Parts: sequence; structure tokens; C-alpha cells
Amino acid sequence: MNVFAGITVLDTMLKLCTALLAYKASGDRMILYGAMTTVVAGINLALYKFYCNRNFAESKSGCSFKGHQLKNIFTFSSWTLLGQFSQITANQGTALLINKFHPIEGIANAAFGIAIQIESIIASLSRNFFTAFQSRITQSYAAGDLTYLRNLINYASKFSFVLIYIPAVPILINIDWLLGIWLEKVPAYTNGFCLIFISSALINSVSNPLWVSIFATGSIRQLQTASSVLYILDIIVVYVLFKAGMSPLWGPGTKFVFNILIVQTRIFFARKQLPFFSLRLFIRNVIVPLFCSVLLSLLAILSFYSQTEKSGFSRLGLSVYSLFTCIIVIFFVGLNNHEKSITLKYIRHFVTTLSGKFAYSCSSNKKHPS
Repeated sequence: MNVFAGITVLDTMLKLCTALLAYKASGDRMILYGAMTTVVAGINLALYKFYCNRNFAESKSGCSFKGHQLKNIFTFSSWTLLGQFSQITANQGTALLINKFHPIEGIANAAFGIAIQIESIIASLSRNFFTAFQSRITQSYAAGDLTYLRNLINYASKFSFVLIYIPAVPILINIDWLLGIWLEKVPAYTNGFCLIFISSALINSVSNPLWVSIFATGSIRQLQTASSVLYILDIIVVYVLFKAGMSPLWGPGTKFVFNILIVQTRIFFARKQLPFFSLRLFIRNVIVPLFCSVLLSLLAILSFYSQTEKSGFSRLGLSVYSLFTCIIVIFFVGLNNHEKSITLKYIRHFVTTLSGKFAYSCSSNKKHPS
């Protein structure tokens, strides 16, 4: 994970340099930006390949074509491609329909794109965290350690949700102020789009470990087919609503409803394909604690929000209060005793490692003063 984190940081820095170079360049900036983005992707591929060749013997073996393996790989990748293509079609199709039916209303399509960017930034914490769990889930299923896998799914579901929820609350209560700082002119509907997209990301995060577990079984045809049908239906419903003259907010609003249906679809196939999965235990151990945490934290935050001025240090105080309220309520209400002990162990390990590195840096500076 250290290597993965390092390459991710490098990728981010290179993309920033790419954007700055494209901004300063003359001529066709889009072509230049596309070419440099391709180069960055090639650098990532080369770094991953170099690391794998040095550390994993199986990545250095030559090509071997075995019919049954190629068939299994092609079948699995085809169903995966179907699901991803349907999801991309739904996302981009909604943007196209907003642009078609609401081209002038406050540049609603620009608001749609800005909201997606904000949601992506907030959800990136959860995605990076969940990356570490994906291989664990697959390995646990392959090893037949189903008790550990059930606990791992519960833990990953909770913390995938928490890592979006904790930063999302302070951002959403200050969304108009933050958008005003970021943008010279804030498009209409942006704050509403942000709220809907972040809410969708929260709902999706809870079910992510379930689809990874289903993928670990290798039998994904039914799940991918059902999900693809829902994504396509999403586009059809959005088209019908916009044709009837509905507001642009119905675009992401419809996606929110269909995201709930997709989560229910994942739960349905998890019950069908994962013998260890119990919906009753999942609701009791994951859904109920998260729901109670969200309800209590929002009640505490909104009661304070209604009595606070929305300017200056009051806004900063509200943000800090909301952040710590979410953390405290989730820790004491959302986590069971075992999850609390695991969380505290990781925090202690992180603090110990950080303090050790700081002490080593100070001792090095004393031995070699500048």
C-alpha cells in the first residue's frame, strides 16, 4: 500500500503539472492536454509493471495461452465491461439530457459537472481506503474463511460510509460559501446537485464490499445484467421527466433513486450467492448503527447551526464542531467494541510511527546541522 500511495501521489502531481502546462501553452490546449494525460497514464503503467516485475515472480512469466483460462477471463471481463459501460452511459447520458432540455437555466450542465467533481474529491478518501480491503475480501473468500470475511464486510461497509460522511457534513453546511470562494460565478442548482450526489455516494459506499464479494465468486452475470438494466432505465426515466418539463434537479434526483435500487440489487444477489451473508445481521450490525449515528449527529449539528451566525469565525467554529461531532458520535454509537479496539489500535500505530519518524528527523538534523 505504501507503493500504491506513492504512485498515486506522483500521479496527482503529474496531472497538476499537466493542467498548468496546458493552461500556459498556446495553440490547441485540448489536444496538448489529452496527449500529456496519455503520457501520465503510460508512466503509471510503467511504474506498476516495474514494481511487479521486481517483486512478483508470476508477473515476469511469458505468455501462455490456455483455452479454458482465456474463456473464463473473457467471460468475466465482458460482464464487467457491460456494467461499467452502462454506468458511464447513465452518467454521461444524464449530462447530455440536461444540456439538451435545460441549456440556458443557469448553465445546469456546468453545475452537474462541478457537483461530480466535488463528490469525487470527497469520495476519494473512501475509495482509497476501500482499495486496501478489496484484495482482503477476495483472498478471504478464496481461502474459505467466511467468518472473517463477514466481519471484514461489516467493517469495510461502515468505514467506507464514515470516510465520506465525516468530511461531507462540514462541506455541505458551508457549500454556498465554499462555492463562492472557488468559482467567480456559481451556476444555479450546484448546491442541490452536490447534496444529491454526495448522498448517492454515501448509499453506494455501504454496498461496495458486497459487490466485491460477489465478484470474488466469479459469478457476476446476473448482478451485472440487473445493474445494467437499472442504469439504462435511469436514462429513460430522466428523458421522460425532462420531456414533461421537470426541473434539472430531477436528473441527479432520479440517479439517487436508482442508486438505492442498485444497492438493493447487490444485497439481493449477496443473499443468493454468498452463503455466509445474513441480511438480518447486516442491518443490525451495519445499517442501524450508521443510521443512528447520522440521525444523532445531524440533530446535534442542526440545532447548533440554527443558532450560529454564518460568517467569519462562527462559520469556522461550526465546521470544527460538526467535524468533531460526527467523529465522536460515530465512534461511540456506530462502532461495536471490537471495531473500536481495532480503530484505536490503528490510530496508536499511526501516531507511534509518525512520532518515531519525527524524532528520527530531529536527531538527524542535530547530527548534520545545515
